[in-house]
Amino acid sequence: MDYRGMQMPRGFPPPQMQGRMGEGMMNQQRDMMGGNMMNQPPPGAMMNPQMMPEHFNPNQMEGYFPGAAQGLTEYHDLTSVLVDGGDRFGVSALTFDKQDLLWMGNSGGHVTGYYGLEMQKYTSFQVHMTEDIRQMIPIQRGILSLTRSTLNCSLRRGLSLFNYKSPCMQEMQCMIMTSPNTVLMGGHQTKVLQLDIEGMREIRQVDVPEPGCAIFRSSNKYICAGDTSGKVRLYDPATLRAEHVLDAHNGTLSDFDLQGNLLVTCGFSARQNQMTVDRFLMVYDMRVMRAMAPIQIIIDPMFLRFVHIYSNKLMIVSQAGQFQIIDTNSLAPTPLSMQPVNTHGSFITSFDISETCHVLAFGDSGGYLHEFASGEHPVFNTFPQPTEFADPTEQLQFMHINDEMTPYSVIPMCYPENGKMLSDWPDHLAQNVYRKPMPVDNEILRSMKVQHNVGYAKLPQGSGIGVNQIPYNIGNDKKGSKKGKSVPESPIGRGEDPFVVVPKRYQKVDLKYSKLGLEDFDFRHYNKTHFAGLETGIPNAYCNCMLQVLYYIEPLRVALLNHLCKKEFCLSCELGFLFHMLDSQKGQTCQATNFLRAFRTIPEASALGLVLSENEENESRINLLRLIQSWSRFIFHQVHSEAGKKVLVEDCKKVEEAAADEAEDQKADKDDKPSTAESTPPKSKKKKKKKGKKKGKDQADDDKSDGKREDDEEKDKESISPDQSVNLEEERSCTSVF
Repeated sequence: MDYRGMQMPRGFPPPQMQGRMGEGMMNQQRDMMGGNMMNQPPPGAMMNPQMMPEHFNPNQMEGYFPGAAQGLTEYHDLTSVLVDGGDRFGVSALTFDKQDLLWMGNSGGHVTGYYGLEMQKYTSFQVHMTEDIRQMIPIQRGILSLTRSTLNCSLRRGLSLFNYKSPCMQEMQCMIMTSPNTVLMGGHQTKVLQLDIEGMREIRQVDVPEPGCAIFRSSNKYICAGDTSGKVRLYDPATLRAEHVLDAHNGTLSDFDLQGNLLVTCGFSARQNQMTVDRFLMVYDMRVMRAMAPIQIIIDPMFLRFVHIYSNKLMIVSQAGQFQIIDTNSLAPTPLSMQPVNTHGSFITSFDISETCHVLAFGDSGGYLHEFASGEHPVFNTFPQPTEFADPTEQLQFMHINDEMTPYSVIPMCYPENGKMLSDWPDHLAQNVYRKPMPVDNEILRSMKVQHNVGYAKLPQGSGIGVNQIPYNIGNDKKGSKKGKSVPESPIGRGEDPFVVVPKRYQKVDLKYSKLGLEDFDFRHYNKTHFAGLETGIPNAYCNCMLQVLYYIEPLRVALLNHLCKKEFCLSCELGFLFHMLDSQKGQTCQATNFLRAFRTIPEASALGLVLSENEENESRINLLRLIQSWSRFIFHQVHSEAGKKVLVEDCKKVEEAAADEAEDQKADKDDKPSTAESTPPKSKKKKKKKGKKKGKDQADDDKSDGKREDDEEKDKESISPDQSVNLEEERSCTSVF
């Protein structure tokens, strides 16, 4: 068979070595690998399943790995699938992932992931257009794929993260992870590269002897590298310096593996100037670096792996399509027991075993992937990582074509990203027309008063429009109308009748309490939501509407909930407590009693007429619109003065310290020179006090609240010390800046 069109296994001699072997040796090698093998065991010995339990007893291995020994000696064919591109390219690399995924790379540079035992296709993407995939390693970020001259890292979903190339990467063949972020790459060349995959930089380059590296394995102390000359070199992981050399085969090396203190190799030997498969497995003790007794097998070994859940089990795979499990500690000859892989005449080119050793994966040159499993419930990993899947597509509601009741609005509208829909009118045939506002009566404009950029006016009598109402015109059919009967346009249009029908949902509900009061009343009958309400049966309950508005202003609510001071009657503290009650009630009714009690104690609120008695509130002559506007302005000013003072003191801390220093300097000067204030007799102070009172009284005629405030400030001036006066002036300056 001509091997130029087939993917060579890792242990097959590289092209530069094939010319040195001679034509006769290459022809014999092709004949042997093509199926004309000598000393092939009889078919009965290959297919007899009764020979397997005699050599392997699963019950004896339960102490090593409980529950995992069941059925390991009897693998059965689970499934076989044709991989992507299998009609043109063979499978060149296989590896199991920690996310219950099996990754396959073919000789056409394509990578495909399969999920679970059913081999469902997970993702498929192209890594290189011309070069074959020679090895793959799953990492935390994704999957590393090595080709002849590049190293590619892709997400498990298929998106490429980076593609690394270097002039030193000429004939790469193998790689191994030396740390979670560094990878060591080698091949049929004299340069070995260590790469940092996070920073995308080469850490170092190490020279290795000819013919390079074909296989990498690692142990606790060494990094083992096998080459095509039949040798295995043991390198120090820190310095990458060769410590030991094991001359395993005099031909070439096909595969090797190690577990604990044992290193086992398989390969080819040169006999009579011809390359033949060596049916002896070379065994080395890593403690003393010496060869032990070789193990003779009945098949031509090409791949081998330790069954790591046992301490002495080794799996051998031939390229012709058989695999066998042997005991490395047994002194007796290996029994003639093996299992076939139905490759339909193709060669096994890749092999891997899962973490639990329940599943085996074989790839052949015909593009097929074969999966074998053991036990009743085989799994890839004992504790698998969660696998990320694509978001499920939303299923549309089924609608029959003859269904006339289902609206077309249940079908989502798909708007084009570029361009317009077919139902859109062209620009030259369409124009934007806005609805004209209703004209305002001239009488309203004439009597309107503007305050804070908002105009207020009283509706004139006979305008036909009530508060928050507009007429709803219903066109009467002239043909169907009868003479002498007319339907008014609205209740307001009935002559002088001022009665307006209020809908039931907006009418005031009269609450009738029992002897227990609020505790016995079922508020959930009227409020079935989680939004809390305020009790209206207490004095000054007209504030409830604005309290609800302030509660839904999130920045204000957060600021008041975090406010706390030592003032006895603080509206900001009471508002914060009330908002906390509204948050925690979840639909129950709250009372603003504490807030209203503090509100009644403020003199400015009483002076502005915001505090109503029970008799005044029941009268209908109170202008609630103007009252609630005055209440809003007062509350905003009061909250600003209470909640903002603490912030101002903190922000002006440095200014106060500077003012205190200046006050101390002034006090020192006053000690040296008596001030004019000390020479003034007490009688003059009383006159100043009376002048201040008289002046405040004259100003109170224009604005009562402002005059009272200035009078209080004048009193405070006389009662504070000079250094406190300086601090007060500084605080006022900070307040004006804020």
